[in-house]
Amino acid sequence: MIPCPALIPSRQRSRLVAKKALRLFPQATLCVGRLEAKDYARSCPDVEIVTHPDSVVGIGPLRQWMLDHFPDDRLCFVDDDVHALYALVGLHKRDVTDPLDVQRAVDVAAQCAAEAKTGVFGFNQAWDVRKFRPHAPFMLNSWIGGVIGVVGREIKYDTSLLMRADIDFCLQALMKYRIVWQDARLSFVHDRSGVTGGNAVARSKRREEKELKYLKEKWGRYLEYREVQTTLRLMVHVQRVWPLSHAV
Repeated sequence: MIPCPALIPSRQRSRLVAKKALRLFPQATLCVGRLEAKDYARSCPDVEIVTHPDSVVGIGPLRQWMLDHFPDDRLCFVDDDVHALYALVGLHKRDVTDPLDVQRAVDVAAQCAAEAKTGVFGFNQAWDVRKFRPHAPFMLNSWIGGVIGVVGREIKYDTSLLMRADIDFCLQALMKYRIVWQDARLSFVHDRSGVTGGNAVARSKRREEKELKYLKEKWGRYLEYREVQTTLRLMVHVQRVWPLSHAV
């Protein structure tokens, strides 16, 4: 099986990433701004660090920079605040803690995506075991975030999107390949409440509104978003099969 290297972009979180994402992916490569390289080297002394220009800010520009600078055909982007992997199969979720098992889960998902001939893969974004549907262990028409994998270079990130680039990337994949590969049996968990740094430098209410308007104009009925309590939910509506009236 072809290995799928993990890349962890991080900003102003040199101590946090050592306690979170690197616990699951100790062999990952950190991608940080040049001015922060020394801070990360002190907090993560045994980790490979690759620097990017400090002007590269936001999800879209960072993801595309990594795709342009790492030659591997398969790559997995891991948010630096990811701190757990849950297996959702069964009555109770199971915490997967062994880094070898974590990496194996990524490698298997990447292999499945390659064999399914799609360029994007990932995992369940809902880690509540009560929401897992045993009859749908894999999803093919959703979007992926938090931990997102790429196979090949046929799709590029929209670098104008600093916050919502992953959902646009997945919609591009659905338009090109008709599917994305999502293993719904496994879910990576992150905790963004009260955590400073990261993409906060690019995040604002005005920016959010601008990007949502742009995405809605671009994707129309295939993208829906609404606020549920204090959370913004984004949903993709892409049919997997043609209606019977269009069948050949």
